[in-house]
Amino acid sequence: MLTNNVTLIGNLGSDITMRLTKAEQSFGTVSLAVSRTYTDHQGDVVKDTQWFKLVGWGQIAERMNSRLGKGDRVLIEGRLSCKVYETKDGVKRDTVEIYVTSFQQLAKGKAAKAAKTVLMAGEAPAEAIAA
Repeated sequence: MLTNNVTLIGNLGSDITMRLTKAEQSFGTVSLAVSRTYTDHQGDVVKDTQWFKLVGWGQIAERMNSRLGKGDRVLIEGRLSCKVYETKDGVKRDTVEIYVTSFQQLAKGKAAKAAKTVLMAGEAPAEAIAA
């Protein structure tokens, strides 16, 4: 069986931006920063941050918008969606979005920066929100 699932833990880079399609379906987008620290071959500590575009549809987007904000640490589950688009200059670009199927808030805003993830600290995680 083939699957397309992704799970990420990171911090939101902004508040969720909500929009409506022409068919009046709500969706929200937000960026997620996932960071890791490692030591390179020269012994230097390197912080590597990857940014991911999250997309939530319908009720999941509404819940994300009402419960999450900039800086919050979250656990996201979803699926990858690869898209090709063309810039104003006519250059084709590839992008990967994560369509959110469920999320958990692990820490709020400033607390997320100082705390390790709730799951790693051994505390009970917040209630998971699924579509």
